[in-house]
Amino acid sequence: MNTRNKMYRSNARIKAEMLKLGFKDIYLFPHSRFMKDYHFEGMGFDAMAFRKSEQIVYLFQFKSNCKPAKLLLEQYRKVASEYYVKCVWANCIDRKGVEFYGL
Repeated sequence: MNTRNKMYRSNARIKAEMLKLGFKDIYLFPHSRFMKDYHFEGMGFDAMAFRKSEQIVYLFQFKSNCKPAKLLLEQYRKVASEYYVKCVWANCIDRKGVEFYGL
């Protein structure tokens, strides 16, 4: 399978799970050849969303091949505490489904 097709499929699955969890106004940042993520404080993010009845911005990083490294999770926690946002890592593996880290 083409990596771009895999990315589209995993993004669709993660977006469906986000809707089930009560997120609204989900904005997936465009992926192109030269721009893959939205950069905020040196960290790359794939999406931004808001949850119903909350006033917090959620920044998402999507992956389809691995779990997040502990060092990267610590960097996300630092950004989240400094700017009053929540940084969430979504992992979509075909056999396991969608897992969220940092919710």
